[in-house]
Amino acid sequence: MGIATTSINTKTETLGWCLTHCITLKPVALPLTKDVGEAIMEYILAARPETDYENVFLRVRPPFRPFANGGAIGDVYDYYRLRVGLPRIAYDGKGFHSLRRAVGTNLVTSGGRD
Repeated sequence: MGIATTSINTKTETLGWCLTHCITLKPVALPLTKDVGEAIMEYILAARPETDYENVFLRVRPPFRPFANGGAIGDVYDYYRLRVGLPRIAYDGKGFHSLRRAVGTNLVTSGGRD
């Protein structure tokens, strides 16, 4: 199961050891694996910009604030897709959603070992 772009606005108060995200406007708590929890902890302690926002994930360039919407992640993906020269035509399966779905499928078929 992949993480939806709506997950990027998770607040520190709801994080704990679960990631809460909404796909159908109903919150669903998903347990974090130890390595993911440690990665998020390292990000918060060492890389996250200091700010008064409670959101876990923030923009990496000033102004340091929460993402306006889930489209921001797609914009980051498009930036790197263009840098490596990967062409894109609408509905060709090379968008961020396709990447997210492929990663989720690989996790499920591998039993979450990868």
